[in-house]
Amino acid sequence: MDDGLSYAMDALSVYRQLDNKKLMAFEMTTIANFYLDREKPREAIPLAQAAMDMFREVDQGKGWEAAAEQTLVEAYIAKDDVERAVELAQKGVERCQEA
Repeated sequence: MDDGLSYAMDALSVYRQLDNKKLMAFEMTTIANFYLDREKPREAIPLAQAAMDMFREVDQGKGWEAAAEQTLVEAYIAKDDVERAVELAQKGVERCQEA
C-alpha cells in the first residue's frame, strides 16, 4: 500500500473513533479516488457510495455530496457498468434541477 493511501486509511480510522461523519465522508472519497487512480473500481464503489450517503446525512452541502457522487459515477464507468453510471448521473442532474 502506498504511503498516501496508508495515511488516508489511518485518518479514516481516527475520524471513525471521533464519530466525525463529515471528515469520514471526505476521507472515504479521497480513498475511493486513490483506488480509481490504481484502476480498482470495485474497491472504490462502496467507499464512494458510503461517502455520498454520509454527506447527505450530515447535510454538508451539495458540493461535497456531488464530489462523492462524481467519484461513484467514475468508478461505475471504470467497472464497465455504464448503465448504472448513467442512472446515477441522471438522478444527480434531477436533484440539481429541483434545488
